[in-house]
Formats: sequence, structure tokens, C-alpha cells
Amino acid sequence: MTSSPGGGVGSERRIKGKEKADNADNEEPLRGRKEDHMLGSIMGTAVQGLQSEQNRFSHHAGKISRWGTAAAPDQATLNPEREMVGLMQSQRGIEANLAVVRAADDMLGTLIDVLA
Repeated sequence: MTSSPGGGVGSERRIKGKEKADNADNEEPLRGRKEDHMLGSIMGTAVQGLQSEQNRFSHHAGKISRWGTAAAPDQATLNPEREMVGLMQSQRGIEANLAVVRAADDMLGTLIDVLA
């Protein structure tokens, strides 16, 4: 495979080969370790989960805030108990995703300490 001068697969091969030549005593190339990619993936999934739960929380909170007002066209079908349960579920989801972010942060800190 070839690549344009700006990047792509061909340039990765050249850079990777150069890294290996420059860093003959290191076993892994500088472009990234498996653990770095795994932590990035874990962190990205947790952030997506946080965003999803935040949207869900806002949805339920909005329904509760409109309950009993003229701004609630679906007032006849609105169940405030169900919306409160939805708020609590969203809160637990946010807490769970934050725990994942904290754990990934701790793992990243440990990895940096080991590599330093």
C-alpha cells in the first residue's frame, strides 16, 4: 500500500520502521501501546454513557417540571412516579459511568508511573 506524503498506511510503516531503528532497545514502537488504546476505548465508552444518562436525566426532569402546567400536552398520560424512577435510574447510571472514568484514570496513572 502506498500513501500520500501527508499520512496514511505507507507513512505509518516508514515512521514505525524509523521508530524501531531509533529505539532499538525498546520492544514496542512509540506510536502507542495496547494498554493506551484500551484505556482510551474504556474512557470513550464511559463518556458516551455519561452523555446518554445526562440526556435521559434531562428528559425525565423536563417532564416532571412541566407536570401540572399548560406546557404539558401529555399530562393525562404523564406518570410522575415513573419519571422520578427514571431520574433515579439516570443518577445511578451517571454514578456507574463516573466510577469507570475514575478507574480508567487510576489505571492510566499507574501505567504512567510504571513507564516512568
